[in-house]
Amino acid sequence: MSSKRFLGLVKPRIAMDSPGAPLQSLAAPTEVRLPLPSAELATLVPVGQQVMCGQPLATGAKRDTIHAPITGEVTGIGGIRAASGEDLRTVEVKQPPGVEDVWMQEPTLEDPRAAEPEDLLEALSALGIVLPWQAAGVTPRTVIIMGVDREPGLGVQAHFVTEGQAELAEAIEGLGRIADGARLVLAVPAGQEGQVSGVAGLEILPVVERYPDSHWRLILARAAGVGNITPEGAREAGVFYVTAEHLCLALRAVKTGRPRTTKYLTVTPKGGGQPTLVEVPVGTPVGHVLEQLEIKVEEGDRILLGGIWQGNAQFDLGAPVTLGTDGLTLIAAGEVTALTENPCINCGRCVQICPVNIQVSLVARHAEFALAEEAYVMGASACIECGACAFVCPARRPLVQYMRYAIDRYGQLQAEALAEADALAAAEAETIE
Repeated sequence: MSSKRFLGLVKPRIAMDSPGAPLQSLAAPTEVRLPLPSAELATLVPVGQQVMCGQPLATGAKRDTIHAPITGEVTGIGGIRAASGEDLRTVEVKQPPGVEDVWMQEPTLEDPRAAEPEDLLEALSALGIVLPWQAAGVTPRTVIIMGVDREPGLGVQAHFVTEGQAELAEAIEGLGRIADGARLVLAVPAGQEGQVSGVAGLEILPVVERYPDSHWRLILARAAGVGNITPEGAREAGVFYVTAEHLCLALRAVKTGRPRTTKYLTVTPKGGGQPTLVEVPVGTPVGHVLEQLEIKVEEGDRILLGGIWQGNAQFDLGAPVTLGTDGLTLIAAGEVTALTENPCINCGRCVQICPVNIQVSLVARHAEFALAEEAYVMGASACIECGACAFVCPARRPLVQYMRYAIDRYGQLQAEALAEADALAAAEAETIE
């Protein structure tokens, strides 16, 4: 990793190569916890029920479904505290000793290229796979296939670009047939533009592996032709993304008739050791992954779900791997740098590195003193949470957390104001009657 500047006038950028780790398939755990990412997902199984691999455990109105990755018994329906701090409902499944996995399968499409688009969409829906624009209920104008990883040090998406080109090309071709004529853009690391070819109408977007220029939100903004864009703004503009991993595993699901129940993630040991790319069932405890790789966790070590830039520190080795877990990163106790609420020293480094030109130090000071609305209006709303500001801050201030607080608190205040206005309107209507 290196950071380059020129006379302090050019924004520093962090250059880091993808790890290029070989893929390993780890032994499946005997117990999984499956988070339900949406409150709208309704559980389909009671505690005590026996389930098969691929059996639906919870589903939503749009047929988005969580499936059992192992055969066993539902031992609990409860909740966990996610690494991001939010509470999630979970379904827990345990496999008794001696029980082997038995699959529940849907009809297969052995040759998706020969299937009609309607049949392909129905096959995906039957497997609980809902594409982003379907969930939003809009027609896509641009779909970006992310062949670059969420942050430096991870190698999940790069694996499908460098090792699975044929599968990715077939998956993109199928996507083009069901994406309502949307513009398709494949984002790949610069220098790998020729890895995936032969797909009619596919645009290649080379992305320099230099953080935070390679941040996914900035890639969305480039595709939309703007400098920065929020997820809500991207949806309104009809710009969506899907990862290369999800696209390829969806293709495999259609061909096998087995729902997607696994996740790829990059595991990086302490001390900057060689990363390992592994495939594990969704819901696998973090501790099981580390045990399989013979990685020991000692007192004071940090376990991040994600990478060193956007990963969240995890306090529970029983925490599950989710569909959003692209990395598992360990930091040795002696290398942990604690963030503290030190006063800002006005060095300006956070402002220099910010890729979306926020006056970070000023905005953070407003958020620090609970002036959330002022902080939001002054620039927190544009924050992409890349973590670069906190990385370069010599005072070790929790700048990303200040930004998140301003965004979340502003949303709460807006919701409270709307509820108060609705209550007032209802009271006035009752008085008139």
